[in-house]
Amino acid sequence: MRICGAALAVAWCAGPLQAGLIAVPNGSFESPQTDFVDIRIDFWSKTPKPAWWDENAYGPWEQLTGVFLNVPPQDPRHIDNCDGRQAVWLFANPEVGLFQELSARFQVGRAYELTVGLFPGSVYPMEPGATVELSLYYRDAASNRQVVAALVVTNTDSVFSNQAHHLNDFRVSVPLVQATDPWAGQPIGIALMSTVLQVAGGYWVLDNVRLTELRAPGLSSPIITNGLLSFRIEGEPGQPVEILASANVALPLSNWVSLGLLSNETGTVVFTEPATNSLRRFYRARQWP
Repeated sequence: MRICGAALAVAWCAGPLQAGLIAVPNGSFESPQTDFVDIRIDFWSKTPKPAWWDENAYGPWEQLTGVFLNVPPQDPRHIDNCDGRQAVWLFANPEVGLFQELSARFQVGRAYELTVGLFPGSVYPMEPGATVELSLYYRDAASNRQVVAALVVTNTDSVFSNQAHHLNDFRVSVPLVQATDPWAGQPIGIALMSTVLQVAGGYWVLDNVRLTELRAPGLSSPIITNGLLSFRIEGEPGQPVEILASANVALPLSNWVSLGLLSNETGTVVFTEPATNSLRRFYRARQWP
């Protein structure tokens, strides 16, 4: 976008940032409905039983994950912020996990955020330091799962203290997808995986799996007043943005000059700086980090 009469130019990023939820089939683990427990979990696949797992010694592999009905509020094991009526258990054993591929695909120019509520179950104690990985993935040409972004959650008192039956939200972020990224255009996969190296005892309770798609931040309404250039940045409330400038729009972003970060608490923020004498000056806003 050019500002007439000012010998200045502003480069737009693709559209204002808008957040939109992507449907995750059975993301709240309400299907199939049960009045107690059910080892079936609709729309999700379970990791296959590894060769080393002896079902005669350890029990059926299929029983290491399943859905269960939340207990009544008067029960001390009641999940106070369960989404719906049910949640899922996932034992803290090596290679236990759930995954599914969505019809939605990683789109160029979009960012993604996976949010999962979880806590370590209390009926069977879990060893401190046990881990579970939340990830977004795609499948390569050989159909292997390739992680795009992941977060490892560790069972520690500092993370889960005094919240024995309360789901804590954890987030996995994928930055703006570039056309050169191998996952660009590929179906989005979600995986919830126990990552312990040996049986750690206990189980994780997980619920309310959400996936959000974010557009790139956008610039609008440039104006020069009293020697000051200002323009508006529209984006996701609370999502910081970095303002970049360059005299050459063709330069890679790594060669653009950073003018600073804006917190953008409300979703709309105005950037202002002294107008320069440059014949042309281009600006971009990008999501941070």
